[in-house]
Amino acid sequence: MSTDDEKEILRLANQLSKASETGDKATLEKIISDNYVCTGSGGIWGSHGKFGSKISAVKKWGTPPPPGFTGSSTVSEQRILVLDNTGIASYMIVDKWVDNHVEHEIQTWVTDTWIKQNGNWYLLATHETIFSER
Repeated sequence: MSTDDEKEILRLANQLSKASETGDKATLEKIISDNYVCTGSGGIWGSHGKFGSKISAVKKWGTPPPPGFTGSSTVSEQRILVLDNTGIASYMIVDKWVDNHVEHEIQTWVTDTWIKQNGNWYLLATHETIFSER
């Protein structure tokens, strides 16, 4: 286990969160593996659902917020485990936003699997479980 690798995965996870908030497609393309898959408590999210592949994830997360959008994402309770060229990161994301003068909040536990290839870490898989929505 390398603390340098743990720090790098944490840095990339935070970069991923910021890129998805701002619609930064270039950063998402760089971080997400070509073999990426995302699952959730409702099953796999493929091209007919939310998102399941790199292409659909970049499309979903890489969309800039609409003008006047007010919202925030907070990442907390981060845990990183690195074994050889595989990293597991788990954390809670709290998304808050206002839509038509109504406040919304979603709390989601996220587990990401990272792989190290040619000295670089890439996001390979994500599993999300929404545990609170209001």
